[in-house]
This record gives sequence, C-alpha cells and structure tokens, in this order.
Amino acid sequence: MNTIQISTMPAKPLARRHVAVVLAIMSVSLAPSAWLAWRNRDMPHFGSWHDDTLYVSAARSLAQGHGYLIESLPDRPYQTKYPPLYPLLLSVLWRINPVFPDNLQLAVLLAWLMMPPLVFITWLVTGSWLPALALALSPAVCLLATCAMSDILFTVLALAALLLAQEAERRRYPAAYVAAAAVLASAAYLTRTAGIALLISVPLVFLWRRRYRDAVLFASVMLPTAACWTIWMQMHMSAATDVVSLYYTSYIAWQKINIGLDNIGSVVWRNLNAFILGIGDLLIYYNSESMLGRVAANVLTALAVLGLWRSARRTGLTHFHAFVAAYVAMALIWHFPPIDRISLPVAPILFGGLFSEFAMLAGLVRANIRDAKQRTAAYVVGGAMLVLLCAGLRHNAETFIHGLPEYFEDFRHARNAKVQAYSWIARNTNASQSFFADDDVLLFLYTGRTATRLQVPTRFIYGADHGAVLALFSSFRRFVQDKQLDYVVLANTDIGRDVPMPIRAAAVKLITNSFPLLYRSDSVAIYRVP
Repeated sequence: MNTIQISTMPAKPLARRHVAVVLAIMSVSLAPSAWLAWRNRDMPHFGSWHDDTLYVSAARSLAQGHGYLIESLPDRPYQTKYPPLYPLLLSVLWRINPVFPDNLQLAVLLAWLMMPPLVFITWLVTGSWLPALALALSPAVCLLATCAMSDILFTVLALAALLLAQEAERRRYPAAYVAAAAVLASAAYLTRTAGIALLISVPLVFLWRRRYRDAVLFASVMLPTAACWTIWMQMHMSAATDVVSLYYTSYIAWQKINIGLDNIGSVVWRNLNAFILGIGDLLIYYNSESMLGRVAANVLTALAVLGLWRSARRTGLTHFHAFVAAYVAMALIWHFPPIDRISLPVAPILFGGLFSEFAMLAGLVRANIRDAKQRTAAYVVGGAMLVLLCAGLRHNAETFIHGLPEYFEDFRHARNAKVQAYSWIARNTNASQSFFADDDVLLFLYTGRTATRLQVPTRFIYGADHGAVLALFSSFRRFVQDKQLDYVVLANTDIGRDVPMPIRAAAVKLITNSFPLLYRSDSVAIYRVP
C-alpha cells in the first residue's frame, strides 16, 4: 500500500533499503513505552481516569456472564454509555486470568500492543517517519499505553478506516476497500461513540468527489452498526433521572445537562484552548502548565493547521482533512475539555501537517542563509526551531527519567493505602452494604461492595461556578440518604478530579462533618452513615 502524504512536499517513494531503516528506527522508538509498560505492569495508576475502572468492571460483568452491566452501582444498570468493543476485549483477558488485580498485567499488555500499529499507521498516513517517531516518543502517548483506556485502539481503527477509504480512490475495483473501511469505522464507533465523525466525514468526501456508490456503500455498512448500538442502548437505558445516574448511563443526557445556548460560546472557547494545549502536550509533556509552554502549544498547533491547509490546497480535500474537521467540531461542543488523550485521534494527521511545515521552514532557512539580506531572518527562524526542538527533547527526556517514575510511585503509594482500607472494608462490612467513594468502581473491584460517587456537572466547571459546586456538596447528607448508602470513604487525593482546587477543602469539610469516623490511616478515612 502506498503512503498518503499529509505534506506540502512532493512524494518520494522509498527504496526497500530505506524502508527497512525507517522500520528499524520506529521499532527502536517503541523502547521507552515498552520499558514504561514493563516497569509498571501492575498498573499502579489504575483508576486515575475513572473511565478505566468502568471498562474493567464492564469486562468483569461480561466475563462472568452477568451481561453488559455497571455492577459497581447499587442499582446495577446496564452500561449504556460506553460501546462494548473494548470491554469485550478486556473480558477475554478476564477469562484468561479472573484474579483481580493480577489480571491488570494483561490489560497493560493489551494497551502496549496498540503502540506498534499506531506508529506504523501514522507513517502510512503522513508519508513521513518523523510524526510516527514523535508519537512513539511522546510521554503522554507512552503513558496511555500503560492504561486500560480505549484511546489508542480507537485512533488505530479510525486511521485505518481513513487510510482504506483514501486508498479506494486509487484502485480500479474500490468496493472492497470501501467496505473494509466501513467495517473498521464500525469497529471504531463500537470502541468510542466519537467514531460517528467517520460516518459524517467519509461519505461527505465521497460525495464531494462524486463517488456516489462509494458513499452509499460506506454508509450502508456503518449505519446499521450505529443504529444497532443506539437501539440496544435505548432499550436498556436506566429509568433513573438523577444527575449521578445520567452521568453513568447516557452521554446524550449528560450533554443536555451541561451544554446549552446559555453557555455554548464559553464552552467552545474553552474547549478550543484545551484542544490546542492537548496537541502541545502530546508533543511536549504537560508543557502547557507554563506560560511559555502555552505559547509553544499555540504556535505548534497553528503550524500544524497551516500544514494541513497547504496539503489540502495541493491534493484537494481528503478523508484525513474531513475527519479532522468533523472530529474537532464535535470536540468543541462536547461537555468535556478535549485534553491530550481526546486529541489523540487527530494528532497523527496534525503532526503530518506540522512536520511538513518544519521541513518547508528548514528549506527556506537553508536557501536564505546564503543571502546577505535574508541571513539574519534565517538565523532567527532556524535558531528558534532549534531551541524549540532541544527544549522539547530535554523536557521529554526528563519526564521519562524522573517525571513518570515519580508519577507512578506516587500512585503506587496512594493505591497501597487504599488497598489497606479496602481490606478493612472486606473484613468489617456486609457484602450487601453500599458506599460513597470518589473511586467507587475501584472500591467495588477490590471489595465486591457497590458504591457511587457525586459527579459534579461540567457546566459548573466551565462557568467557574464555585458556589454551585459547594451547594451540591452542602446537600451531601440528603444525597447519601437518597442513594441508601451505608459508608463514606474519602482519601486525601479524592474529590480533586472534579472539584476545583480552591474549594476542595471546603467540599471535603461538607462531607466529613456529617458522619462519625470509623477508620483512619495516613491518607484514607471511612465514615459511618447513621
């Protein structure tokens, strides 16, 4: 299969010897992620996303023959929020080793095995080994390759679908490629519902190019998949209408709660900023935490978009350009900021545009450095590129050497403290009793006790409405009574996932002042609900 260049430079077929060299470089580039996955195969950060625990809990339910349920919640509703493909894969691992948390090692293996196809398909999509190398050596991507999350799998499936759809236009008998692209797009949708962007972008590009049969064929294969999941979801949707139940069971309901005409403008603006910073963080790990890093992220994303625009002018609208437009448009109006992992599906394409711009700028620097009138400007541009490259490499190297090991050790220490508390729960409470816990699914997986958390609507976070957040926690006693909870578990690191740090202490106080203390360690406390 030929490569599809997202580049302003003319395509240059690689000799077989050069292909071997590129493949060798990319293979070596996978070493940091492999080392990270091996060193942390116990997945000490399991639960840090919360989604990861829900995936594993759903896999457990499937493997044990209980159906596709959220068994961690007291009312055990069906899992109608996340599509089933990734939990199905995890359920196979659970059947191989049903002992939790030992089976998390298999989940880490599955996560890392997505890295080679991600790197390889990035090379095919961009026609360059540099974007593939950047992804392989991205600390953020390497971290995802140690998590029970669906982001890398979804990215691989989506890019593979786009690659086959684009390749179909080069073939004399394209139907097989279009059908295969639709099958992969369906698999992407059954991994993450964001795959619906493929059902929008791919047929539209076929229609734009007057390939009507291809558009109909693609839609006729993918549309039934989307329809079947939607019908199953609606048939099994929980009847509960409280905020927590809607968060766990329905993307659409949670979207309606959090996004409306009153705040759509601020949501789009904040999501655009989060997307730009997310792309920057995929290149230079969490460099967006500094002002200079935020400036760099804006410059890098602008260059990436400019590179894609130039390639669209050169090649015309491709499936890659249309997917980026559709996916980003969806992300901008979504109820959660598109941080690095959510930006990942379009990052390989954007990286292709970015590195093509770098190549063009490097060519201009070489050409103008001989011109006395342009030499100063060439030195400034070339020096800025070199400084950015060296600073990024140094920062990422320090992240691999110091930052990520410390990150995993911090989570390992916090996990060990929670495991001790979970052991106390298993010994001193009844299996029928329910808990409040920020890491509710994690508690369930360790103890078998059902649990729930108090989810803060992102509407309050987008609007920086600290008063509304505290008002939510001021009615905490009523919440635990309505949910018929028996205990409250609170760790030092809890609540901060959704509650802004300036009011976290006040929110914790509203919880802990309500109930008598039963258990306390250095970092975990358990309270009894009267």
